[in-house]
Order: sequence, then C-alpha cells, then structure tokens
Amino acid sequence: MTSKQLGFLIMGTLVGVNFLTIPRTASEAAGQDAWIAVLVGALLPLLVLVLIERLGRRFPEMDFIQMSQYLFGKIGGSVLVIILSLHMIIVVAREIARFAFLESIFLLPLTPIWAISLLILLVSLYVAGQGAQVVARINELLFYLLLPAFFLIVYPLITAADHTYLLPVGGSGILSIARSSFDVSLYYGRMEFLMVAYFMVTHKDEVLKAGLIAWGAVTVPYMLFTAACLMVFGPENLQEQITPVLAMFTSVSYPLLERMDMLFLVAWSVAFRPVFNLLCMSGYSLTRLLNLQERRHYLMLLTVAGTAAYLFSLIPTSIVELIIYSGWQGYTHPVVGLGYPLLYLLAAKMREGRTQNV
Repeated sequence: MTSKQLGFLIMGTLVGVNFLTIPRTASEAAGQDAWIAVLVGALLPLLVLVLIERLGRRFPEMDFIQMSQYLFGKIGGSVLVIILSLHMIIVVAREIARFAFLESIFLLPLTPIWAISLLILLVSLYVAGQGAQVVARINELLFYLLLPAFFLIVYPLITAADHTYLLPVGGSGILSIARSSFDVSLYYGRMEFLMVAYFMVTHKDEVLKAGLIAWGAVTVPYMLFTAACLMVFGPENLQEQITPVLAMFTSVSYPLLERMDMLFLVAWSVAFRPVFNLLCMSGYSLTRLLNLQERRHYLMLLTVAGTAAYLFSLIPTSIVELIIYSGWQGYTHPVVGLGYPLLYLLAAKMREGRTQNV
C-alpha cells in the first residue's frame, strides 16, 4: 500500500454517519462556537496519528502482530492484538447499526433493520475480501465520486445563511468550547486502525505527510458544514435537528432539483467505508496472529468477524438504544487510540533501556 492510498483509507475510516450529526453535538454546549469545537476536537486524531507514526518508526521491518509479540511476549502481545481486533469489530457493529437505522428512517422505512444491516455487511465483506490494497483504492475512488456532494453547501450559504449566528466568536466561553470539543473528539474516533494499517505501507517515511493531508481533508469539511448549519438554523434551532446536514438541504429549495437531502443521503449512504475498512484490518490481524495463509484463511476469518459484527449490530432495537449504545462505545476511541501507542512506546523505551544496560 502506498502512503497516498493510506491517506484515502484514513479519510474513509474517519468519515461516517457522524458527518450528518456532528453540528448538533458540537453546538449543544458551545453554541455559536461549535465550529471552533470541531477544530479543537480534531486534535485527538492528530495526536493519535503522530504517536502511531513515532511508534512505527521504531519498528520499520515489523508488522503490528510481530511488534506486539516482540514488546509484550507471545501471550501478552497476542492478547493485545485480539483486544484491538475485537474493538474494531464492535466499532463495525455500531457503524452497521447507524447506517441501517439512518437508511430505514429516510430511505427504506418498510424494510426491516436486519435486512438493511445484512445488505451492508455483505457489500462490506465483498469489498474487504479483496485485500487492503484494493480497499484503499476503493476508498480513493469513492472519495472522488462523493467530492461533488461537498459543493452542495455553497447554495445554502448564498441563499439562507446568516453570519450573525456565529457571533460573538468565543462568546460561549472556554469551558463550553472545551466540553463540546471533547464530545466532538469522540466523533473522530477510529484512527486507532493505524496500529495495523501503518505497517502495510511501503514508504513509511511518507505516512505522516499523507496522514496530515487526510486529517485536514476530514477536519475542514466537518468545520465548514458545522458553520453552515449554524448560519442556516442558529444555535438554538440546530438542537431540534437530529441530522442537521440533511435538514439544511431540506430547508433550502434548489433550482431544478427537488429533495436535495435525499440525493445527498443516497450518495452518502452507499459508501460504507468505515465498515469495510475496519473489517479488513481486523481480518488481517487475526489471520496474521494465527499464522495462517492469507489466500486460504483470510476470507474465512473475515466472515467470522463480519458475522460477529452483524450480530452485535442487531442489539439496539430502537434509535434511542442506538444513541445510548453509540455514546458509551464512543468513549473507547480515546482510550484505545491513545492507550495503545502510548503503551507500546513505553514498552519500547523500557526494552531499549534494558538492552543498553546489558
């Protein structure tokens, strides 16, 4: 995998259903400063990126499984690999459930949730089954296909936006911005997948640059759409919108095009990028951990991981349960995203110190 492909993989993994709801979460405490909270919250994935890149520089010839067992022993390293793989499978389950409920509410109200979830899983398994390099290329293709959708924001900004809703800048206070920034940072989760993906890149010296570009390509649209929703609805009315981005397109009448919100949603929902990206990483990790041949056993383990994720995705039976489940699960991202690279860096430092003392 090239560093450029890794960049598209990062963008595809970070951007999911959160994109449609982040303005509401950011404005809950920060009000008119929600766009600032989005920028500050983006520092978490940036820190995770830097930590994993620093870690990877120490072990350029190893992959994640080899590095884990080298630093923590065969048993300890294997346990850490399994925990990360299970974490990614649970995240996949959450993303499947969120995509399914979103499509059920707006596109397919008469279709059972289990059927929508199954379709998402089958498509994702097919994509992930092609291997990491193909998955990265599909992320690149989908990025360019979805890029025109971002420019739909221009019309609401011209016709319905009121910039006074953003004033006074900083008026909500530092504590309110900090609180929203923490909530928003959970929306940027999943960067921990780099613990596996980093070691698949051929030119690792280019990873940080590619990661920074991808991080900016995610953060800037998040910030722009948050600011746009604020300028269209205002901080108070924004709290009444479950999916503010779709509501913004609904409230504006586009010339020659009706139901722009549906068109945007259709374009957005067909790209289950976080699902098949994380399935690919978990399947690869389990295959390498068990020391099995990728050509013969990768698809089998991928199917097992996908089936587990599908069953987990069926646990929430209502949108309220899903919101609660997603909220609690979101807290695992900073724990795993920061905890893993910090733990590995500490272990590497201690091992280096023992080697020097011998």
